[in-house]
Amino acid sequence: VALRSCPTAFLGPYGNEWVATPTLDRLAAEGVVLDRHIARIPDATKPTCTGFPELMGRARTVFVNHTRDEFGGPGWDEIVAVPPTEPEVLRRDLPAILDRLADVPDWLLWIESDALTPPWDARQDVFEEYVDDLIEAAEGETIEPWDDPPTGPFDRDDEAAWELLHRSAATAVTTFDGDLSRIFDLLRSRGLHQSAIWAFTAGSGWPLGEHGFVGPHRPWLHEELVHLPLIVRFPDGSEAGRRVSALTQPSEFLVAVAGWFGAERSGPSLRPLLHGETDAIRPHAVSHFEANGAEEW
Repeated sequence: VALRSCPTAFLGPYGNEWVATPTLDRLAAEGVVLDRHIARIPDATKPTCTGFPELMGRARTVFVNHTRDEFGGPGWDEIVAVPPTEPEVLRRDLPAILDRLADVPDWLLWIESDALTPPWDARQDVFEEYVDDLIEAAEGETIEPWDDPPTGPFDRDDEAAWELLHRSAATAVTTFDGDLSRIFDLLRSRGLHQSAIWAFTAGSGWPLGEHGFVGPHRPWLHEELVHLPLIVRFPDGSEAGRRVSALTQPSEFLVAVAGWFGAERSGPSLRPLLHGETDAIRPHAVSHFEANGAEEW
């Protein structure tokens, strides 16, 4: 499961104590958490799966496009489009996809989502739990989440806007975590917690006003833009509870996935880190981003 963007600091496995993410908390407890996974190019407008299909050899590959964009990437054996505003359609279609893969020896199912890229699906009932003790509404007034904050400058001194923005983002994260729970429950019901490797990651972070802007408005490579989640769960939860503090980047995850399918790709792999066989595979991480006529390395 790959998100186009994700505010990593809003996730329980990465130290957040006030945003509810029980599904990801459980995945982290059963898997390996990479603490310093850094984007190479933190661009939330591009698919996160570049380079994967051609590495899979004879494995069957299925791309589920749960984003607002059309996807015509080459190399995938099957592409399934699911509207991002209809998570129930994904849960409805996923059993049929798994049925088609049941007799396939090796397969890669890639679910790509932009659920945490505004505009968010921020459920009102969840939002009210987050603002109940923070924002006092006039009698009879309903406070609604700020589900589409514009990319651009943000006044960090506006405390009310800050609270509304962050509680709305928390609502989107918790809503997504609930949708993810139902997907994972389906995978468990098929025994895939015992026979498959699961991974959760993202292609970009998402600044939420920490440096005076929201989203990728300027190519400032602060942690909020380049820090990515990556959690890997092995069959039967082997390696459960391991945390990796070494610097890693998406190219090393790509090499690891290729290795799981018996394919070779040049460059370092995450596999030794995931199994505790080494403490580091790179001395530094490199990020590059261009936006609005400027760039930063």
